[in-house]
Amino acid sequence: MKKAVLDKARSEAAEILSRTRKEADDLMASAAKQARKNASAILEKARTESGEESEREIAAFERSMRLKALEEKNTLIDEVIERAGANFKALPSTKLMEFYSAELQPFDLSASTLRVPKGTGGLFAPMVAKGARIDEDAALEAGFVLVKEHFRLDRSLKARLDEVRSEIKSQIARILFQEEAS
Repeated sequence: MKKAVLDKARSEAAEILSRTRKEADDLMASAAKQARKNASAILEKARTESGEESEREIAAFERSMRLKALEEKNTLIDEVIERAGANFKALPSTKLMEFYSAELQPFDLSASTLRVPKGTGGLFAPMVAKGARIDEDAALEAGFVLVKEHFRLDRSLKARLDEVRSEIKSQIARILFQEEAS
């Protein structure tokens, strides 16, 4: 009887062990399946995030390159404007005085001050005959500033270029970079 009980206990133990192993194998298989599923989801998420990060980096690089190209274009445009100013300053004094005289023609110059670039006061001598006082100003590169009581007309080179800078910039950009727009 002891033997039968022992055999039965061994048989039940073997059966329990077999079931336990099967349950453990099923749990392991289920856990492995879930782990593969989780790993797949993690990999997919990592790929997506990596792709998004790459797209962000590419977009940032493209923005940086467009900004650099725009800065270079603006530099080129500024150089063209500077060259125009230099060409204006280099005009013969007779041409400049004809130009300035024509601009001052409509004004009564009596009791007014005409600020002019340093060293050019002599060129404006005809204006003194019209009642203007000449005041040489080292800050002026070219042009003049007419000051009279409550009136100020700034026709200095800087004021002229500032006045039309945005228009000039867009015109120059169209001329210089029209092939890029095509």
